[in-house]
Amino acid sequence: MVITSEMEEILFYLHRKDNYALFAGFAAFLHGGVEPSMDLDIFVSSPHDVKEITEDFIKKGWTLSNSHNFFSTVEKNNTTFDIIYSESAKKAFLPCALVIPYKDLLLSVISAEALFLTKMAQVSALQRSPEKTARDRKIIYILRQRIDSKKVKELLLNMDDSLWIEGW
Repeated sequence: MVITSEMEEILFYLHRKDNYALFAGFAAFLHGGVEPSMDLDIFVSSPHDVKEITEDFIKKGWTLSNSHNFFSTVEKNNTTFDIIYSESAKKAFLPCALVIPYKDLLLSVISAEALFLTKMAQVSALQRSPEKTARDRKIIYILRQRIDSKKVKELLLNMDDSLWIEGW
């Protein structure tokens, strides 16, 4: 498995924060051992957090490659870091985030049930690469055996439609 020095830089930064939760590929790695791609994705609790974290990484020499009021992407040496605010994340995913150890760091990660739902949405995206779709299917299969269906139903009740329409 390849964890770049840039990914390590992000993880070290995050372990000192409390306003985020990892999701997508690295969350799949932490929950089920599925190898991540060279990027990290987090949900944050407000648009202000998107701006603040983005500015912190620009100061560290990262390049802003995409920006909007509710998300941004910074990159360095082919490693990307997506910082996303969404109502679903704020209302449903962040309150049930878990702390999972990685090396010597304690990282906030969306729950297995939240990861299952986000991966179900991502696997249905038409523009998704075959490699990412294969990884999505693998973690969905792993999580199906572990998740609590009552927690999935509870999350669904608290989510906005944006997850299904926009993907976040």
